[in-house]
Amino acid sequence: MACPLCNKVHAKANLVSFNLMAFENWSDGRSVHSLFDNRQGLRKCTGCEDFFLESDATFIGRISSLEAERQVASHDVDIPAFLRRDADGEVNPKSTKGYSQKVTAPSSWWSRFKAWCIHNPQHDAYRQANVDTSSDNEEIRPSYPRLQAVFDSDLAFILEKQDKYSDQLLIAARLLYWMYLNDPFRDTARGFIKKGKDPSIAFRPTDLQIDNMRSLLALMEQHPESYQETIAAELHRELGEFEKAINLLGKRSRLSQEDETIIDAARKGISAPVRIIYDHQKMN
Repeated sequence: MACPLCNKVHAKANLVSFNLMAFENWSDGRSVHSLFDNRQGLRKCTGCEDFFLESDATFIGRISSLEAERQVASHDVDIPAFLRRDADGEVNPKSTKGYSQKVTAPSSWWSRFKAWCIHNPQHDAYRQANVDTSSDNEEIRPSYPRLQAVFDSDLAFILEKQDKYSDQLLIAARLLYWMYLNDPFRDTARGFIKKGKDPSIAFRPTDLQIDNMRSLLALMEQHPESYQETIAAELHRELGEFEKAINLLGKRSRLSQEDETIIDAARKGISAPVRIIYDHQKMN
């Protein structure tokens, strides 16, 4: 993918599966120690060092690892036969002298799979595709830097220079800044919870937090395609506008767990960010 500002090409992993679970999930969208955090799609170029949305990047093409190309046969692999192989750690290739020889294979599953393919007489095509893997014959491919997400320390700079960025990018930046500014409260809340105290009494949004939340709401309202009622309701709740939060979500026929958490806190008059406890996180 190429930076839309300077055309610097970056490599991005092609994900086929990802996990959204995290250690903590909060009503403002913050996922602590998340297994997959998209950072609202906001990226930093390693060339011009400016910021852009991944959705605005130019798709250049797909590249694959040369190592993977050497290891994966071009034909279908007989997976059932692989599963019926000898015990892990051993392969028994046929020797040219007419007897079997026990060979200790590397411990990783891929190494065992590769070894099985190489020693299986049915996989001539695999061996032909991997005849020469010496460094003298290795193809040299360009090295591309990885696509880099923004850091929390970048957010204030983006908002200071907001006139140069699109509203969509600013929405992403202000969402992340909202979570970042709430992080000190999270630290305080954990300490209160350990002592058996109500952490919500410690939440007092600063002028900076209030300004960012109202600016974020205004931007979202200007762009219906970016407007999310759950986020808007949470912003109103943290601003102390409980009725607005309840009215936004109360009209829905079906509520998500996030919606229920926000409405419950609003009805209790709690403006602080609150933990969302999913079913798999509840104690039996």
